[in-house]
Amino acid sequence: MEKYNVVILAGGRCPWLKEFAGTDVRCLAKINGKRMLDYIIEAIHESGRVKRILLAIDPAVICGEELPEGVELCEAAQDLPSTADKAVAALGYKGKVLFVCDDIPFLHGAAINDFLDKCEARPGGNSYYPLIPKEVCEAAFPNAKRTYAKTKEGLFTGGNIMMMDAEVIPAALAKGREIFAKRKKPLELVKGAFELKAMCLAGYEPMLEGCEVCGREIPEQPRFHLREGIFHCASCKGGMGDGVSMPLDEYVLRSMEH
Repeated sequence: MEKYNVVILAGGRCPWLKEFAGTDVRCLAKINGKRMLDYIIEAIHESGRVKRILLAIDPAVICGEELPEGVELCEAAQDLPSTADKAVAALGYKGKVLFVCDDIPFLHGAAINDFLDKCEARPGGNSYYPLIPKEVCEAAFPNAKRTYAKTKEGLFTGGNIMMMDAEVIPAALAKGREIFAKRKKPLELVKGAFELKAMCLAGYEPMLEGCEVCGREIPEQPRFHLREGIFHCASCKGGMGDGVSMPLDEYVLRSMEH
């Protein structure tokens, strides 16, 4: 059973929360006398799949609070994507990292393991995010207010945890900030797909037929060069010149080909 580094993204502040919980720091709000943070950490340990736990938070708000043994602190940045980048930098940009939001006290070990098992069943991906059907969410939490996105399979909401390859985060930081800013606006999030289609129609279609350097039909560890708009093997990066190359998994590639 593979184990992972875990980052708890605890930079969230809710001014309205202070009236009810005595604090505007989400992870420090108490439910039945116990901090949300403690529920989350218990679930992470319960999964049995953890190597290190980093708590990404403003040091000033956690000062004076007792931390469970083995939990390391990492200073939160100005937004969630930047905080994630600081955390994986502290971990050395190595391997897949599990990110957990700070406001899911009903998380439990079995749910984490179910998610990780599904990620491991699809090893070609570099990012994974659980989608929860609306009827499942509302059956468990009928009064919860969630943002839902409609697909041909139904209505779904996000699961508030995410697995990512640490090495892709720095290159994806700008796009991550854009997505995070639009997370409550599903229609704006799909705009990129229409923009790519429009670029193709205008003659700027990316070349996805194979590695443009070595000619391999199915590139090894495929990457997409953003400036040149071409597909290449990870080992052929040296033949591409300057510019950023993003790793592609089979699902992103399939979307681009579509």
